Amino acid sequence: MNSIQTKLIAIILLAVAAAGAPAHAARVDNLYAAQVPMPSGSGGLQKAFDAALSQVLVKVTGRRAAGANPELVAATSDASRYVQQYQIDANNEVWVRFDEVALRRALDGVGASLWGTERPATLVWLVIDDGSGRRRLLGAERGADPAINDPFQASAEDEQLVLVREQLLAAADQRGVPLLLPLADSEELASIPLRDIWGGFTESLVEASTRYSPDAVLVGRARAAMSGELEVRWTLLLADERFNWDGDLASGPDDVADFFAGRLATSAGSPSEILLSVDDVTSLDGYGRLSAYLENLDLVDELAVDRVREDRVVFRLKIRGDTDRLMRSIALQRILQPIDSSTWMPDPGTPGVDGGSSALHYRLMAGP
Repeated sequence: MNSIQTKLIAIILLAVAAAGAPAHAARVDNLYAAQVPMPSGSGGLQKAFDAALSQVLVKVTGRRAAGANPELVAATSDASRYVQQYQIDANNEVWVRFDEVALRRALDGVGASLWGTERPATLVWLVIDDGSGRRRLLGAERGADPAINDPFQASAEDEQLVLVREQLLAAADQRGVPLLLPLADSEELASIPLRDIWGGFTESLVEASTRYSPDAVLVGRARAAMSGELEVRWTLLLADERFNWDGDLASGPDDVADFFAGRLATSAGSPSEILLSVDDVTSLDGYGRLSAYLENLDLVDELAVDRVREDRVVFRLKIRGDTDRLMRSIALQRILQPIDSSTWMPDPGTPGVDGGSSALHYRLMAGP
């Protein structure tokens, strides 16, 4: 046994992995909470609880129609049973937080697919054409347009962008989608021609997006319709994949939620046991980063070290869902790099693993 192997075994036996979330995906903390208007008339509070639960069901399942699904509604009847906290503000709005454990148990009982709290962070590049030939980039703080010198005109234009930003983020919150908006500062405006974004040329955006380390990039080209609402041509960029659709402002976050929930949501009725072999684990920091990452994956119910050999650690995972969904979840992060599984196979007779698709091989990538 060499010194690296001896040291690594000691690390795994004695060290407690540092807590923390993965470096790039975003943790959505308000999935089990919603705010709704207080209905008038008798039973208003109970109606508010029901409306809030309907919104929560949409967020936690990733399905737009979850709040109207008869099976889910029946499984969670009497929303007040799941209320953990609620507050009524001065505007007669009711904020409600539901008991996550109890609600998940009820949804698991009917085999509902749930989308976890760790979700892909999506960077949005949205260009708005106001019809006069001027195009502006929506930023995190305020719209930037060096061509506007009139402070009164700039103020009015900023108000429009503030409204668009509020509507976009509100739509994302309704679906539990973590969005990032660019700074839209002079550096970005100089390096990203808005005409390129409008024309669908996204090469410069891909490079500029590395500044924010997103999991996906959403590009929008918006123009005001006769009704005054924005019509948007959306493009989702994810690794080597590209998806286009037309819709309104809310359809950006809506379709992103549909896409990722379809790939990542899992149900308790489809558990799997997997051996995950990870190479290049050569330090305490590396092992701690890897363990914290795996423990924070929503798909992982149980995690244990199966064996250690030199710089390789083999974990035994019990997960919600199948191998493909685990691989998709891992692919969204820049923590593990896949290796040809033919270079490593479980020992013959390993309990609970068939030696085929249930054995995965990765390499730990260098940390930040």
